[in-house]
Amino acid sequence: MSQRSEFLYHRETGLPADTWSGFSWPGFFLTWIWLFHKTLPEKGLGVLLLNVICGVWVLFGHPLGIIGAWFVMGVAALHVGWNGNQWHRDSLLEAGFNRKQIAQSAFSGELIQERRASSSIADELSKLAQLRDQKILSPEEFEKAKTRVLAGE
Repeated sequence: MSQRSEFLYHRETGLPADTWSGFSWPGFFLTWIWLFHKTLPEKGLGVLLLNVICGVWVLFGHPLGIIGAWFVMGVAALHVGWNGNQWHRDSLLEAGFNRKQIAQSAFSGELIQERRASSSIADELSKLAQLRDQKILSPEEFEKAKTRVLAGE
């Protein structure tokens, strides 16, 4: 079962990308469509080509026919389901996303920070608690962020 893993942030815009870990049911059921959606075109083309080959295999009466085609496509779907989330996360890291919440803005040239000067410490702690309750932040991440807020960083 998929679980939210972490947010990765674009190095220029600071926009977050959500990543997941575990088995991907959308990746399993939608295979090549899901791979294209997650900007993994090489893998998507490979699975699409495999599906086309299996279709031709069935049309021209290969001895294993439909059962063999279903088996091959099923193995490919399981492979995408098990590995798809990791592939997506790795492709984001290769594209320049990072784990830090502060990124250089391409528009203003200034650092983007989540905390605004007008926010009170209580508001920030409340927001952090909500993120922890929604399982976006782990308990360890929450404690680190809380320590930074209380320290005024």
